[in-house]
Amino acid sequence: MSGEEASAGPMPSRWLVRLEMAAAAGVFLLWSIGQVWRERYWITGLCFFAPSFLVGIFLAAMAAWSWKQRHDRRLSLAVSACALVPLIFVATVENRWRPAEIQRTDTIRLLHWNVFGGKGGWDRLFDLVREEAADISVLSEVTLQIDLPAVASMLGSEYQSLRVRGIAVFARGSLELRREFEIPWGIAGEVVWTGPQGPLSLLVIDLPSSVRLPRGPLLARFREILEEVQPDLVVGDFNTPRRSAGLQQLPGGYRHAYEAVGSGWSATWPLPLPFWAIDQCLFSPRIEPVRYTLTSSPLSDHRCQQFEFRRLPDESEAEAAMP
Repeated sequence: MSGEEASAGPMPSRWLVRLEMAAAAGVFLLWSIGQVWRERYWITGLCFFAPSFLVGIFLAAMAAWSWKQRHDRRLSLAVSACALVPLIFVATVENRWRPAEIQRTDTIRLLHWNVFGGKGGWDRLFDLVREEAADISVLSEVTLQIDLPAVASMLGSEYQSLRVRGIAVFARGSLELRREFEIPWGIAGEVVWTGPQGPLSLLVIDLPSSVRLPRGPLLARFREILEEVQPDLVVGDFNTPRRSAGLQQLPGGYRHAYEAVGSGWSATWPLPLPFWAIDQCLFSPRIEPVRYTLTSSPLSDHRCQQFEFRRLPDESEAEAAMP
């Protein structure tokens, strides 16, 4: 072997190691930037949308391949350590693991589901909603051609319906659309529902999905509406991860139903392998949370949220109930 051939032999391996190092460092750095800055800027918001689970799996696969190829064992161990960070994040921060709650019978049950524009079939979809028999159901992406009163009659004689543009609401009792709000490319409306435990106010919302729209201003607008309306419940497709800065430290003591009483894998989109928790349910201090679950169906690309709760009596009701 000539000296030229001997010197040229190791070069591809060194370049491959450098490429591995740059790729692993770049992916981990972008993910870290997203976790720190979240949606503060448009570009950091894009980094924040990188699913922690996929980032961890990618880095773990890269470390395993590097170890098998015997490129650089120290590099393999370093990449493995980087892979552990997002995976631990998934297991301890992004998801919660609690024992199953005992189901109660004295609760109100709310259902929210982005129904994917009915692509799974409207008849099958409404049959499933009827089987769930929730006290109030909020469905996102319902086309304007759907006859909501007819659907309400199919759900049961005690149901009424209401439309907030692409959002349909069905409930036992009376419904009133108090007002709608302006959100760029989005939907938001205040709905008053008089149900089995008295009147409740809901803010139903659907934020735009395009990643070209910065999340920060949209969530700032949402918080303005939240402070103005101060509803009992907020539910909808936010197209924004639950851990976004604009959805943390909420005003007025609002909390996420999943964080309060939920458990298990919290991502809601896209099925069949969801990686983003973009459908949210929030509640005020006037609500006592009991149970929050997520279910999947082939009829939509979103998982369905179900929230069981009790309405706490206000001061006047508490005084009237006193002997």
